[in-house]
Amino acid sequence: MNAILSAGWLRVIVAPLLGAIIGYITNDLALKMLFRPYEEVRIGRFHVPFTPGLIPQQKGRIARALGEVIAGKLLDAETLSREALSDSAMEKLRAALNGWLEAQCADERSLRERLEARFAPERVDEMRDLLAQRVSDFAIGKLQEANLGEIVAEQVLSAIRAKLSHLPMGFLFEGAFEPMRASIASSVERKLAEAGPALVREKLAEAGDSLLEKSASELSANYRDRIPALTEALLGLYRELFENHIESILRAVHLDEIIERKIESFDARELETVVFGVMRRELRAIVYLGALLGFLMGFINLLF
Repeated sequence: MNAILSAGWLRVIVAPLLGAIIGYITNDLALKMLFRPYEEVRIGRFHVPFTPGLIPQQKGRIARALGEVIAGKLLDAETLSREALSDSAMEKLRAALNGWLEAQCADERSLRERLEARFAPERVDEMRDLLAQRVSDFAIGKLQEANLGEIVAEQVLSAIRAKLSHLPMGFLFEGAFEPMRASIASSVERKLAEAGPALVREKLAEAGDSLLEKSASELSANYRDRIPALTEALLGLYRELFENHIESILRAVHLDEIIERKIESFDARELETVVFGVMRRELRAIVYLGALLGFLMGFINLLF
């Protein structure tokens, strides 16, 4: 009799406990099989089923689906604009811009020192010379387009006519100088083409050297009170960007393809680390739930 009772109690204990162990192992194994094995396993020519794991096997499809969902639903133009242009976001951006501009204007380092903190000294000089050349070429081109020779010739002849108008019978000689117009104009144009670029570049380089030795605090001394207005102007550009151009920007960058490529670039181990790093507690809860269900099913099985 005692033996029968002992066997009954042993069954009551063992069946639920065994069910819990089976449930725990089954769920734990199922979770691991989401990622493992990481690579396909073959025995000769035969592919071992369920290798690689489900997620490595379907990584391309999962990456594509996630890219479409994130870009199309979660980070669409409307959502980004709403969040980026919210009152709290604009206030944070305004404070950040004001602080940055104030810091820049208070910087006592010379512009050369600030540039040389990022670039080699010879690179700074190259940039100065390149800028001087570009500005010089632009200025000379505009002067040539404006027919500077003709303008100078007209000014010279006007000055001569003004002088002659004060002389007795001077009007008789006014036309005598008109043939000089073409000669003066061509001479000015020739000198402008020959000596103008080098002269302008030299003056611009000198001005550039002088500017590079000044600090931002010196340059901005008379403009510090305009920082709030500049901040608002930058915020206006920021707002216009999101209101009028965010859709075209998202179309141009193909956010869904970026997300897809990034996910596909992860190997199975990295994906497993990411997923388990974010949802470790939740996934372990599934394993424990399997153990609980196994325990309950083992106990219920005793009733039938």
